[in-house]
Amino acid sequence: MIGGIQPCSFIDFPGHLAAVVFVQGCDLSCKYCHNPELIPRRQGKPLEYLWSFLESRVGLLTGVVVSGGEPTLQPDLLSLVQGIRDRGFAVKIDTHGMHPEVALSLVKYLDYVAVDVKLDSKSTRPLCGSSFQGSLPFETLRGLVLSKTTPCEARTTVVEGYHSESVLTSILESLREVGVTRWFLQLCTGKYQPPTQDLLNRVAERATSLGVLTSCR
Repeated sequence: MIGGIQPCSFIDFPGHLAAVVFVQGCDLSCKYCHNPELIPRRQGKPLEYLWSFLESRVGLLTGVVVSGGEPTLQPDLLSLVQGIRDRGFAVKIDTHGMHPEVALSLVKYLDYVAVDVKLDSKSTRPLCGSSFQGSLPFETLRGLVLSKTTPCEARTTVVEGYHSESVLTSILESLREVGVTRWFLQLCTGKYQPPTQDLLNRVAERATSLGVLTSCR
């Protein structure tokens, strides 16, 4: 289950100094994936390894991010989240949002959720594999907003050739429709290049003017 641990992050969990726990397994195959080694399930580290690590960080860290891979594919995600909370840490998950029923069932146990919005809801471009359904992340975000209990954000990794201004504008319109107020545009790294900074700035400025606080990182 546990693919690795980043011991400390200042940027992954707003308001918290956090560790990042990477779980294994994902049902997408995004061409720009930052952690492709986590897509297949292999023999990972046991939970005891995580508990030992966290107990050594009590008083030093305040939060834990469960990332991946894809957390909502983990059959024992609830027990993982509860185990983290029982040790005194706030919990955030990073999810692709393709399993709204799982993410929303955990709302009362989570302190923050980040949802990856890969493309607009109507797109069928082969960026993330055949399992991708563009409408589901927005369904997850809508449920989080309606819960009024767990802060959330949308994140889009901007990739040259896939994210034109019209696609980003379509994403923005869908985010507004479901009530999201925070959106991060993440610059793609590796073999794919992001669109121009001018494009990102235009989209971010327009989104912020419409009530969706947007920044690039």
